[in-house]
Amino acid sequence: MIAIAVIFIIALATVTMSSSPLYVTNEWNDTNAMFTMGRSLVDGMVPFRDLVDQRGPVLYGIFAVASLISSTTFHGLFVIELLNLIVVYYFTVLIIRIFLRDKNDESSAYLMAVIGPAVVVGTTAFEVGGSPEEFAFPIVLGFIYLALKWKNTKYHFKPWEFLFAGFGLFYLFWIKYSMLGALVVFFVYIGIDMLIHMEWKKMGVVVAMSSLGFLVPSVLLIGLFYNHHALHDLLHIYFGLNMDSYGTNTNGHIWQILNYMKLAATPISMHWLISLITITALATNRRGKSCFLVIFMFAGTIVMMVLSHYVRTYYVELLMPFFVLALIQFLTLTIENLPVSKVSILLSVLLGSAVIPFYANTFLSTMTPKDSYKPFLDHGKPSASTLQEQFAESMIRKAHGTPTLLMINSLDAGFYLAAHTQPKTKYFHKLNVSYEQYPEMYNSFSESLNQKKVQFVVVKVNNEKPSVINSAAAINAVYPVNRGPLSKNYHMIDYGFQKVLGSPTNWALFEVNSQEKK
Repeated sequence: MIAIAVIFIIALATVTMSSSPLYVTNEWNDTNAMFTMGRSLVDGMVPFRDLVDQRGPVLYGIFAVASLISSTTFHGLFVIELLNLIVVYYFTVLIIRIFLRDKNDESSAYLMAVIGPAVVVGTTAFEVGGSPEEFAFPIVLGFIYLALKWKNTKYHFKPWEFLFAGFGLFYLFWIKYSMLGALVVFFVYIGIDMLIHMEWKKMGVVVAMSSLGFLVPSVLLIGLFYNHHALHDLLHIYFGLNMDSYGTNTNGHIWQILNYMKLAATPISMHWLISLITITALATNRRGKSCFLVIFMFAGTIVMMVLSHYVRTYYVELLMPFFVLALIQFLTLTIENLPVSKVSILLSVLLGSAVIPFYANTFLSTMTPKDSYKPFLDHGKPSASTLQEQFAESMIRKAHGTPTLLMINSLDAGFYLAAHTQPKTKYFHKLNVSYEQYPEMYNSFSESLNQKKVQFVVVKVNNEKPSVINSAAAINAVYPVNRGPLSKNYHMIDYGFQKVLGSPTNWALFEVNSQEKK
């Protein structure tokens, strides 16, 4: 049964992840930016010191491993995403075993557990794969398992389980610390629980093992940055910049409270039916007893999610592990209490897990299979090459080798990967922060343009349909402080149109006025 489940998961991943060999590429800007960071890390660059992005160093390590498998495609990322799904499957099996009355019914647990990986890829929160929340999914699900076990066995745990819990805390903290809501609630809850019941010895074991799992790898990571004279950069960018980018709210307390309530409702409203099923299942489990710890973990996830003052589509992937728990409760209840064939239920689970992602995740329709006939545009004409490949061909030809590049008003959208090049400037693409929040980045762009540090500049020009882009329109698309240096030192040589996850965008390619690179 395990073999059947694993084969099913591999097939599901292959057709639902844009990093799989079935598709041309992963078009999502964030994934491309993280892959560029990962490739640069393999080439010896140090995150935050040599290149700036806002995610955590462990995430760049994941993408570095992906680039070691394949540095020219996303196939390495696909392998890691597949392993991520296998871990999700493992924890789903463990949770199902808790709810099944017949503890010997292993076959049902093994087949039913495919709902875990199916939920990972099965909603718009997944988009097309590669987000930090996707890699956080198995950790949050693992903590849900620990919460259920804590509720059911009360202090009967193995020390290594909290060593894992500490490592999970390390893993998420250094990927994206705003994803820690469920984990923080878990540790606070069990800490208070043990204090109330005066379980001092067991509390000591929990604190010791969890601290060991978190602190040892954290100290090693911090030591690496210190050894490379990059610790200040790590602290300044990963913590300082990210916290400052949330902005200062000058409104009154009532306004802020109401705004946070509205933000907290946003992830619920994005997937209202899933949220309704999840909240109902969390409020009352199949035996009619509430599991307050899991409910608090769900709420804690939302609270930390909205601290950034906005909620993006892929943020909601953090809530989906709780939906897995809800489905498990429903399915085990159905198997054990309704006059329905267990085989029929398990077959329905497999069928639903295979079909529902294509209905519920509309982003899957934006992915381009490799055998599509000329699915892209080249100046309005059908083309087999992506816009990135078209620009890369021009850059490589004109550079007589490896080109140097700068994304001046957008995240990296795959242009570095297509041109087989690495960033040569610390700020290699525009982060999602304003000039007021981080003038250093914009001023660095101007300096790079004035000193002609790169041969080519890619400019994003927002437009909902293919347009003939002129130089003036492209220059006006960049931030005002960068317009003069761009127009003075570079000239436009090409333009093009593409859709990224269904959103249409025009792009312009600029070349330095002098081929001499300073």
